[in-house]
Amino acid sequence: MTFKTYGAGCCAADALHSTVVRRFPPVAGMVRRIALVAGIIVLLACIVLPPVFGARARSLLEPRLNALGESFRPDVMLAVWFDNWETGWFSSTATVTVEATFGEQGRAAAVPLDLAGSYRVTMPRAITLRHGPVLVGNLWGVGWGSAELAIDATTVPDLDKFLAQSGVEAIARLAALVSFLGGATIAIEVPPFRTADDGATEIRFAGLDATVNVSPDGTRGRSSGTLHRLGVTDTGVSGLEIARLEWAGDAQREVAIGDSWLGNAVVTVERVSVSSGGASVFEMDSARFDAATSIDDDNLVGTNRHTAIRLRFGNVQLDSVALDIAATYPVRAAARLAESADGFADASSASEAMADALRERITLRIEELSLRYADMPFKAMLDVDYRGDQHGDAPVATDFATLARVTSAELDASMHKDLVRAAGVSALTRLLPGMARLGLVGESANEYQIHATYRDGELLFDGKPVDLGLLVALMAGT
Repeated sequence: MTFKTYGAGCCAADALHSTVVRRFPPVAGMVRRIALVAGIIVLLACIVLPPVFGARARSLLEPRLNALGESFRPDVMLAVWFDNWETGWFSSTATVTVEATFGEQGRAAAVPLDLAGSYRVTMPRAITLRHGPVLVGNLWGVGWGSAELAIDATTVPDLDKFLAQSGVEAIARLAALVSFLGGATIAIEVPPFRTADDGATEIRFAGLDATVNVSPDGTRGRSSGTLHRLGVTDTGVSGLEIARLEWAGDAQREVAIGDSWLGNAVVTVERVSVSSGGASVFEMDSARFDAATSIDDDNLVGTNRHTAIRLRFGNVQLDSVALDIAATYPVRAAARLAESADGFADASSASEAMADALRERITLRIEELSLRYADMPFKAMLDVDYRGDQHGDAPVATDFATLARVTSAELDASMHKDLVRAAGVSALTRLLPGMARLGLVGESANEYQIHATYRDGELLFDGKPVDLGLLVALMAGT
């Protein structure tokens, strides 16, 4: 027989265990009870409260959608409203009406679409609102409710023929989730389709997915999405092809500039190509566009950066293209222009607005303009400072001489010598070598370097004053 003995350490552990059990309830038991209570509360909320959540969702959905529609001003104003709600315990249905009112610029853009100044469509019982708090469907989550709308032949009978040709049930599906904080998330899905118009025009669409978020007060928004592919071919010889276009950005309304939207956005596109008569007209590969607007002190600041691995115009191919631009404009002047954004009453009003804009200081900086052509590089930087504020209250003439007196500029550029010859501009091929001989531009074995400034009406190259007549003579080869 074997006996096992335990020392004083075992006795101490047993005593500690007994003390803990006496003084504190078992943790596992507490967790189970808390989970049970929470589950009962959630179950009751999902069974008893959906009508309450649905009523709150109905009161918030319309203003959130209209806040999004206002963001397209002044080109177009989108308005949405709901009628004839049929409310149930877990969901509701309603008739939705969408109206688009085009401004002056919007009407001009709408002419090819054969639209009048306004366009309205009413879709009976088209929208289904699922009541919260737990939401399932196209948008999953928790909130007051989520609405779903399918744009099909039932809601818009005029689409019947197109849907039959394309072979899809709905041209688009929209879903909107209203959060507990009052904001809204809107999802848009356009399915892939392919259609042809009597063999003349063919459309190949690989689908689009987009999401828009709107803050509770409608002053902030965020959007992202993907256009997977779009191809349009006319009579088989001309067409447009866009491959995988993605975007993401956020913006907010700025009261100081007439409720204009400021923010940033990034757009990337894998490939764009345009052809005409069976020949390539334009091609762009691996492009990226970054844009941002903000307020810095009393100035509105805009920045843009565009890059592309390859650009091709007909037979001319440019590689490693980059353009980086920044501009500033006074906030007070931008606000005045925003007030006139709905259009001018007459030509006199437009002239007054232009003169007013020219009475401000405007700066433009091209941080980088670079490209390569057949392995021959070009690079440039440009600063322009227009001091329209020096006009004071005097009338502003729009002729070149008047504007030039209050403008200063600085240019730095370098280019491969063979690129100058490849450009095929005879005046340029004579100008730069002539300027190099006079010491007005720098020159190395393979490159020209240009440094030019314009200030107080005087043009200088490499610090030397130059008369425009001399440049004209050099371009003429004399």
